Amino acid sequence: MTGNDVPNTEKQDRLRVLLALAAQEPREKGPCPSDEDMAAFIDGKLSSRQRENIFRHLSQCPDCYHDWLEVAAMTAQDAPENLLIRIKNTLTSWADLLKIPEPARIPGFAMAFVCLILVVWWTAKAPEPDQMLDHSYQNAVSRNISPADAQLPWENSDHSFAFGPSDNYSLPVRAFGAGLWEGRQELTEKSDRKALPDFLTPEQSQKDWPDSEWAVYYHIGRWSSLLQGVCRNEAAEMPENFWKDQKNIIAALEKRIRNRPENEREAGFVKKGLDRIHGVLKKAPEIPGNRIRHDMAYETTLLVQQMIP
Repeated sequence: MTGNDVPNTEKQDRLRVLLALAAQEPREKGPCPSDEDMAAFIDGKLSSRQRENIFRHLSQCPDCYHDWLEVAAMTAQDAPENLLIRIKNTLTSWADLLKIPEPARIPGFAMAFVCLILVVWWTAKAPEPDQMLDHSYQNAVSRNISPADAQLPWENSDHSFAFGPSDNYSLPVRAFGAGLWEGRQELTEKSDRKALPDFLTPEQSQKDWPDSEWAVYYHIGRWSSLLQGVCRNEAAEMPENFWKDQKNIIAALEKRIRNRPENEREAGFVKKGLDRIHGVLKKAPEIPGNRIRHDMAYETTLLVQQMIP
């Protein structure tokens, strides 16, 4: 389970107790729950009345509240991403740094205000891969980056088959191919752009590729066209922030492809391809030289050939 996968009810529970601690003066808290009771509480195995009793105690006992967050965090693989744990850690750090009382003893209105600011800050959505890609394409177009010279797989007359509507290609492959096509069109002069071929369009009953279940394949195909175009136009100098964006894009795409079903064959191809590209990108300086760009173009071409042989 990742921090983003923590059930909403658990997040609400934590925020409820955090705000209760902030808003109330310390009172008699009673005996602390046993380890067994806390374990059952975290696992959701207590009755409603038992849960309310522990909530009541947590709202008066900062020590148990902190222990609760820490133990719950240990059950998650990506605990640092949990919003309320991050809020707790930040508030505690600020309290230590400024030598002010524990967050639980800050007046309720002040704590509620701080929590509100932090919730708004941390829940602001990070840019989606398509948004980062849009920005990268704008950057490339402004520097007159042209599409890679290589033909798209279905355009190669040497192939023993024709990539077309009669071919029973999987939806991930078609989404990837559509992304490749769209990416190349974005790097093409507007007067020379062509519409997406019929055999790459979604079925009538489906959403457009970027909004579909197969969106990650579409974005990876689109990113592949961008990377091929930039890396093969070696004379074009891309700024440092462009390459930083590419590291963020590939990290986001890798995270999404890892969430695909294990039995999805195409996901395996893409994971390996992205891993190879990421390996080259990690070794690159802030602005990669021609050798690194050549290696990235090569690995990207391999990924395209594996997805659409």
